[in-house]
Amino acid sequence: ALILIIISVMSFSVMLILGFALNLSSQKIFDSQMKGHHYLYDTHFREPVPFPGIEGEEEPESLPYLTADGVIEKDGEKVSQTVVGIEVGKALFELVDLEEKPLTIPGENEVVIGTALNELYGLQAGDRIVLSLGNEDYDAVISGIAYNAALNSVYISKQELAQRLALPSDYCSGIWSMKDLHLGGEVTTKEQRIDKLERDAVSNKSSAVINEVLGCVVGCILLFLALYMNFQDSIRDILILHLLGYKVKEIRKMLINIYGPMMRLFFFLTLIPAIELVRSILRTLSLQIGDYIPFQTNGFILAGIFVFLNLVYMLVQVSFHGGVKRIIRNEDVASYTDS
Repeated sequence: ALILIIISVMSFSVMLILGFALNLSSQKIFDSQMKGHHYLYDTHFREPVPFPGIEGEEEPESLPYLTADGVIEKDGEKVSQTVVGIEVGKALFELVDLEEKPLTIPGENEVVIGTALNELYGLQAGDRIVLSLGNEDYDAVISGIAYNAALNSVYISKQELAQRLALPSDYCSGIWSMKDLHLGGEVTTKEQRIDKLERDAVSNKSSAVINEVLGCVVGCILLFLALYMNFQDSIRDILILHLLGYKVKEIRKMLINIYGPMMRLFFFLTLIPAIELVRSILRTLSLQIGDYIPFQTNGFILAGIFVFLNLVYMLVQVSFHGGVKRIIRNEDVASYTDS
C-alpha cells in the first residue's frame, strides 16, 4: 500500500507539472517571438541578393539580414543552426537578453545564441565555440544569450557573415520592413507569424490538457488501489472495532485516514525528483523532435497541485466511508469474528 501511494503521488505530480509546463512554455515561446520583433513584413529570398535602395524611404522602414547554414561545435558536440547576420536597427528588430534588456550587435568573432542552446546544451555567455560556415571553421565567443532568438538560430554581424561567405557587404537573404516592398520572394506578414505561433501554442495546450487529465486519472486509480488493499485487509478489524462501540467516523480515522499524512509527506519528498524528471522529459523531447520546449513552473502551480491532490484523497476517503458503512450494515459480524 505504501509503495502504491508513493507511485501514485509522484505520478500525479509528474503528469500535472508536465501539463502545466507545456501550457506555460507555449506562452513563453509566443512572448519571446513577439519581443523585439517590431517589423510588419518579412521578405525572404531563395538566394542572397543585393539590398535594393527603397526610394523615398524614411529610416528605419526596412532592415536587411543575411542567413546561412552553420554548425556550432563545443567539446566535440555539434549542433546545426541557422546563422543570421544582423545590423543595427532597433526600431525594427532588437535582440534582448534573459532579463529582456537590449543586447548589442555581436562584434568580430562574436555570436549571440538562443535560450535553447543555453538550456539544452549548457552553452553560456563567455564560452568559446567553433562556428562552421561552409568549408570554413573559426573560433568565436558567445557574447550573449537572446531571449527572443528564433528557433535553431544564432546571430552574428551581417558584415562579418557576408565576409565569411565571400559576398558583397550589401547582399541580404531577406528584409524586415514596415510595409510590403513587392520585391518578390516569400513574404510573411505579422498576422501570419502570429497565427503560426498561436497554432503551435494550441497544439502544446492540447498536449497539456491530455497530460493533466492522465495525471488525475492515474493518481486517482493508484491512490484508490492503495487504500483498497488496506481496506480489504482491514475488514475484520473494522467489524471488531464496531463491536467494541467505535463509530464509523472513528473507524475510518484509525484505518483509512492514517494514509493522509503519509501521502502529504511523500508529496514533499518526491516533489524535487518529480520536477527534475519533468525537466529531463522536456529536454529529451526537445532534442528528439528538434522543437525547443522550455521548462516552466512556479510556486502557485506546485501549491495548486498539492491542494488538488488532497481533494482527490478526500474524494477517495468518502467512497471508503460508504464502504465501511455497508460492511457494518450488510455483513454478518459472526462470520468474521468466528473464523
